[in-house]
Amino acid sequence: VYAQEMSQSVRFAQFDISKGLPNSTVTNIIQDNQGFMWFGTRNGLSRYDGYIHKWYVNNENDSTSLSNNIINTIAKDKYGNLWVGTDDGICVYKISSQKFKRYLTGQRIRCDQILLTSTGELLLETSSGIQQYDETKDIIEVYGEDPSIELDITGIAEGARQMLWIGTDRGLIQIDMKTRKTLSNYPTAEFSNMHIQRMMCDADKRLWIH
Repeated sequence: VYAQEMSQSVRFAQFDISKGLPNSTVTNIIQDNQGFMWFGTRNGLSRYDGYIHKWYVNNENDSTSLSNNIINTIAKDKYGNLWVGTDDGICVYKISSQKFKRYLTGQRIRCDQILLTSTGELLLETSSGIQQYDETKDIIEVYGEDPSIELDITGIAEGARQMLWIGTDRGLIQIDMKTRKTLSNYPTAEFSNMHIQRMMCDADKRLWIH
């Protein structure tokens, strides 16, 4: 990991295992509302305060620790809490308690992407399909009709007019986020053999795919 210091000449500081990172493979970087930098790695989380790294790892004897040390994604919700997708479930780091709460653990459900929508909902791309967090029930459940359950999901993105795009190994799926109904499935001639690897919607809500 490299950090840039703003000055007349550009300088970078390097962080690696010798400088406090728990692992040399960094999968995600995010800054919380307190200004701390968080690094997701293949051996847990690291919180950096500008001076030292504090590690967060799985402890089998502590249910408020990470459920798994392989971190695939990190996202911040509307309250400033950090949601962490791992190779075994999802965890949320509560800023108020500074502890983790686990969801979908023990089922070997991998979470690769967490999307905070324009309406504040949390959607999760997992190895068991698209899931959503129900704040009222405090549970994670299947999202809508979940037409992608038989497909290999590779990404999710929110487009214009609250449309959810789902990238798969066989094209694209479009869902109306207001009704949770599938509007379009794109295994057309243009997309039928396209394995979507990456996708995102820009500021103008145009969908970019790779």
